[in-house]
Amino acid sequence: GGSDTYVLYYDIDPATPVISDFEIAGWKYGQYDANLNKPSAKTTFGTVEFEYLVNGVWQSEAPVDGVQGTYKVRAVVKADNVNGNWVEKISDPIDLVISRADSIITINTTGKDYLVKNDDGTYTFTKTYTDSAFDLEDLIGATLSHTEKTLSYSVSVVENVADSSDITISAEQSHNYNAVSVTIHVVINKADIDKPTITIDATYG
Repeated sequence: GGSDTYVLYYDIDPATPVISDFEIAGWKYGQYDANLNKPSAKTTFGTVEFEYLVNGVWQSEAPVDGVQGTYKVRAVVKADNVNGNWVEKISDPIDLVISRADSIITINTTGKDYLVKNDDGTYTFTKTYTDSAFDLEDLIGATLSHTEKTLSYSVSVVENVADSSDITISAEQSHNYNAVSVTIHVVINKADIDKPTITIDATYG
């Protein structure tokens, strides 16, 4: 007898990629690092790309200049449009947190022999008593690392009293920056008083 030849056709459905190990490290405001803050993920098919939800729109660019807050990131594997081996896969979004940056108070002690920075981060301001008050803000000259808030002195004009006290220079928390404060130990030394010279003219008879 003869032989028959059969041709079998298979319908293979395109695969659905599995995305795993999806993560991203957030950053502090203004301190984005392209290496440290790049998201990562694995996929069984294709290549993973990432999209960020910014102002209600998914975009491929990270919000490197974004303000403090919580954003969303998703991993995307585009469909195989050449061979049709896999379909598109979009992961559930995860949170990207841009946290507040640290505020920094800078006090320059150069040329100010009355102002010393201590090991614990505080400062000591020393002055000899005079008969008038003085403006501590001008003498210390502190500056803040940003412009979202301004520095505030718990006491600005110090009455000249031979005593010691602490004042605080601070800035409140803003939208993008943490609160900060520094302590100044104010020491007012007693002034030296010139002792009068008394001359006694004694005449003995």
